[in-house]
Amino acid sequence: MKTATSLYLDILRFGAALAVFFAHYSSGRLSGGLFWQVQDYGHLAVMTFFVLSGLVIAYSAETKERTLHVYCVSRLSRLYSVVVPAVFLTIALDSIGTRVAPQLYTADWGFDASEPLLRIAMALTFTSEIWFADYQIFSMGPFWSLPFEVWYYVLFALVLFLPGRKRWLAAALAMLIAGPRILFLLPIWLIGVVVYHSLGRIHIRRGVGWALFLGSVAVFALCQYLDFRDHSRALAETLTSQNLIRLYCQESWNPYDYLVGLLVAASIVGFDAIGDSFTGLLRSMQPAIRWLAGLTFSLYLFHMPLLLFYKAVSPWPAGDWRNRIFLAVVPLVSVAVLGSITERRRGPLRRWLARAIPDAGRWPVMGRKPASVARVPRPLPAAAFAATVQQRDRGYALGSSDAPGSD
Repeated sequence: MKTATSLYLDILRFGAALAVFFAHYSSGRLSGGLFWQVQDYGHLAVMTFFVLSGLVIAYSAETKERTLHVYCVSRLSRLYSVVVPAVFLTIALDSIGTRVAPQLYTADWGFDASEPLLRIAMALTFTSEIWFADYQIFSMGPFWSLPFEVWYYVLFALVLFLPGRKRWLAAALAMLIAGPRILFLLPIWLIGVVVYHSLGRIHIRRGVGWALFLGSVAVFALCQYLDFRDHSRALAETLTSQNLIRLYCQESWNPYDYLVGLLVAASIVGFDAIGDSFTGLLRSMQPAIRWLAGLTFSLYLFHMPLLLFYKAVSPWPAGDWRNRIFLAVVPLVSVAVLGSITERRRGPLRRWLARAIPDAGRWPVMGRKPASVARVPRPLPAAAFAATVQQRDRGYALGSSDAPGSD
């Protein structure tokens, strides 16, 4: 993958996380409605994450995670290095915040402290969104997208690594467990997979690249100006029903989501064709871009509990300029600190998982066939893999998924 394209993906990743942050920051109860114009961009930013996730997982599976064992170790260490601290920090912050300012923690924001053990268990097993379940992890509302992505990881691995007909039977079973709400957004994630396999394989002239890149931005701006998101949701509810959509789709699902996924894809493909024009500029900013992208996952998961907690202890009203600066700065600084402790320290967890998870060749479902892509050499044993990842961890800088060229 071209350096410029890789850095552009990092910019998109961090920009999407920042959009989600400010979409929540802009609420009336937190900042008095400052930047209220960006509230609708939070969900669209998550669709950007889905495209990027599909692209990066396809990249990792083809270039680094070439066996089922390595794939599982990398995915689980990537997730749990941040998810476990995020869940328990959320519990701690919410337990204080709900006592100091209970008016901030209300049902209209999805906050629900009932059945805490069940919510924790479903969060740690990524089952909080399967079928008709909707168990928000206390104040960590953005967590909803993570079970979606995890089930996409599972489906991708089953199809890629399992032999013969077993892959399709296992994938069908996984889809049956995940349910329609998760599957409704699967096409957006698959767009990212298709984009990755098109990069470097389909030659696009610079003129076409500029048209795709600028055209995607122009079409998105036009759709926002025309309120296409609201119109497409209204049309969908007219053709079916509001209750049916809420039952079988994610609460904020919209047909417009698929168009956003395609526009993000067009932007990436277009930039890949014109990226050489920006290589020098992006290389000069590479350390900063990589560092910020490395905080993306932490920013996405930690920001909402931190925003609510800091507002609960803030001595100023929501609309006061001191409160606005306080909530814009302190949570982001906290994320930077937490990120250095969590996702940048995934190495020990990955080494432990490499030893704890058996080589996939010994799994009964795999039979005698090696758990690797057909054209890939025989995988390293778990002990050897654990011994070698330490060197790879030195340059580790990731966002919501593994960044091309960073692991």
